[in-house]
Amino acid sequence: MKARRGTSPPPIPAPPVVDPDDPSMGLLAGVIMSANGQPGLTVTTVDGHPATLAVLDETGHVLHSGPAVGEEAWSVVVHAYRLFWQGQGYLKVYGTPEGFTQDPTRED
Repeated sequence: MKARRGTSPPPIPAPPVVDPDDPSMGLLAGVIMSANGQPGLTVTTVDGHPATLAVLDETGHVLHSGPAVGEEAWSVVVHAYRLFWQGQGYLKVYGTPEGFTQDPTRED
């Protein structure tokens, strides 16, 4: 379609950002997960309704569900990421009922 004289053509939409080094995503049908520095981890249905995360045992029994699960998951991931940038990415981070713990530092 030709643009009329004196008008500009409509903008071409930018392609979605895809990083070939990122692991595959989009494996959960009907769910949108997002992460941001302030709200942390957010889960919604594809039609925009709030959703929640849950921890299930091997038999499918729900151990915990609700916002606290997302907050704990987010905190563990952020702590591990910070250790990575401090050159201590080999440490494993644990979110336990007693609080955060990590593997002891190596004696090099």
